[in-house]
Formats: sequence, structure tokens, C-alpha cells
Amino acid sequence: MAIHLREIYVRSIAKSLENVEWNVKRAAVETIRKLGQHIAPFTGEIASRLQHGNEEVRRATVEALGKLQLYAAPYALEVANCIQDPDRYVRWAVVEACDRMKEHMAPHIWVFLNNFQNADNHVRWVSVEATNRLKSYAAPHVELIARRLEDEESYIRRTAMQLLLALGNDAAPYAGSIATRLQDSETYTRWLAVQALNKLPLEFVAPHSNALRATMETFENYMKIVISQLLERLTEATQ
Repeated sequence: MAIHLREIYVRSIAKSLENVEWNVKRAAVETIRKLGQHIAPFTGEIASRLQHGNEEVRRATVEALGKLQLYAAPYALEVANCIQDPDRYVRWAVVEACDRMKEHMAPHIWVFLNNFQNADNHVRWVSVEATNRLKSYAAPHVELIARRLEDEESYIRRTAMQLLLALGNDAAPYAGSIATRLQDSETYTRWLAVQALNKLPLEFVAPHSNALRATMETFENYMKIVISQLLERLTEATQ
């Protein structure tokens, strides 16, 4: 009897995800988060709304499943597939879900990797950003990430560089790709490239010392100091 009553309660909360008022949807998401393991047997009732015709319902559903974390693990692939949702806010909800469900989303990282060359700029970006949120789980795919440094969109190049910076030595074989961004049109991406090179073993950085010198003048004082120190380390290593 208790289980039956709980199912009725969960169904009513899940139904609230379809309410026309966004604040009601938000309240339902928060209630689902608080219930956690108690709602776990009925997670499918929530996940069924990932295919709802209304984008706000889909967005609220992705958010709810993300906040359930391990209790939503059986539906991680369905959440990942929403990275191609027609609505950009649903896609971003998938990115945030990756933050909360890292180990459960990691087996489905291929969904994001497969969209690295999507014709839609936003789908491409959120796919790279979702991979960025998975951090170390992305290490085996560093080559695909490095290719995004050539993307036509600056924010995609920036996100790819942030991930390569986080991956540290795993990005070493692609030091050349990183170095090409020392001439990027966006200052922050150039700075990320400097930081990424600064974390790599010197033998991978040495071939790009001239590029580092050339880009030094495009930065402010603190950034110049970091580059200067890196060049000094390179000089000492060759003596």
C-alpha cells in the first residue's frame, strides 16, 4: 500500500514537470532532487518526458534527472542524446547534467564526440562543453578534442583549449595544435594556449619557443612574465 501511495505521489510530481508555469516545473525539479533514493524506483516515470513535445518540459526533465545523479544512471544515454535536442536550453541542461553525473555519463561520451563536427554551431559547442565537464574521462579522445582547435567559432576553440589545459600531459602529443592558437584572434584563447603549453613537458614545448616569443607582445604584464619564465626554463633545459 505504501509503495502504491508513493507511486501516486511520484506521478503527481512528474506531472508537475508539464505545468505551464516554469516556477512550478522548477519546484518539481527541486522536489525530485530532495527525494533522491526514495524516488529511484520510479525514475522511468520522469525519464519518459524526455520525448515530450514541449521544450520546457524536456529541459526540466533533463535537469531533474541530472540532480538525481546515480539514481538516474539507467537513463544516462537518453539524457546524453538530448545534446541534439532542437532547443538550445535543453542542450545546455545536458551539459549541466554531465557535471553531476560524470561517471554515469562517461560511458556515453561517444554521443558528444560524434557531434564534434555537427553543422549546427551550438550543438558542436555544447558537445565539446559536455566533454569538457567529463574532464579525465575525455583523455582517450584527446586527438578529436585537439581538432576542435581549428573550429571556425572562437568559443568552440576556447572550450576545446580549456579541456586540453585540464588534461595536462595527455595533451602533450598535440602541443603543435595548441601552439597554433598562440596566434588566435581571441586573447583569452591565446592565454589558455600559453597555460596549456606551460603544463607540458619541456621537450614538447621547445619546438614552439619562437611562437611563444612572437605572441608575448600581445599580452599584458603578468602574462608576459609567465611566458618569459617558460622561455627561461626552455633555455636552461637546452644548456
